[in-house]
Amino acid sequence: MVDFILFMVFSIMETMAMYYLMFRLFKFDMYPVSIVFASAVASFISYTNRNVYEIQSIDVLVQMFLMFMFVWLLFRVHPFYAGIMTCSTYLGYVIIQATCYFILEAIGIFEIKALTNNIVGTNLLQTLTASSAWLLGWWIKKGRKGFDFVPHSQFVMVKMSKVNIMFIGMNALSVFVLSFVYNLFAHDNMKLVYIFFVLILIMYCILYFSYKKDRSDD
Repeated sequence: MVDFILFMVFSIMETMAMYYLMFRLFKFDMYPVSIVFASAVASFISYTNRNVYEIQSIDVLVQMFLMFMFVWLLFRVHPFYAGIMTCSTYLGYVIIQATCYFILEAIGIFEIKALTNNIVGTNLLQTLTASSAWLLGWWIKKGRKGFDFVPHSQFVMVKMSKVNIMFIGMNALSVFVLSFVYNLFAHDNMKLVYIFFVLILIMYCILYFSYKKDRSDD
């Protein structure tokens, strides 16, 4: 019971931080009740996947799908834009988490082969990552950064412009790359470094095309 409660607390904290970062990045209003609900549901499903069905390897994909569905159906965003918001948020969050992981590993808190058994260290990583995401979201809001090209409605027309096609490609690539992240966090630090730089490159492309789309009529 204690393990379940701890898992839910830290998982909900992380998921809420992701929604906060997402809505600040794309200049959406906060919906606290809906965010807590979506975070709780996603966290419970994650616990079930990891501890009941033991399918940890696909949990990242399941969580991305759930976030996409919540952004689309709960927060009423067009599926095309919901995909952009979900993928960019997950990419950004994983980049933050990998950075925190490397820092904690450098000071000796984590052992690569024993990450999944280091509960205190894992909770520390979750707390540090979520706090960093909250701070980044606060900085985006305070500095009036972010993008406002995402319509606050499901009922919009999406043109298949070059920029939008590139978004689709970047989204597909990010899902493919993120599907490997979980296993690398626990088992292969060297490959994680390579994936880390690939994620940064994909994130740069998404931010670049977001910048272009923010200043176009497509």
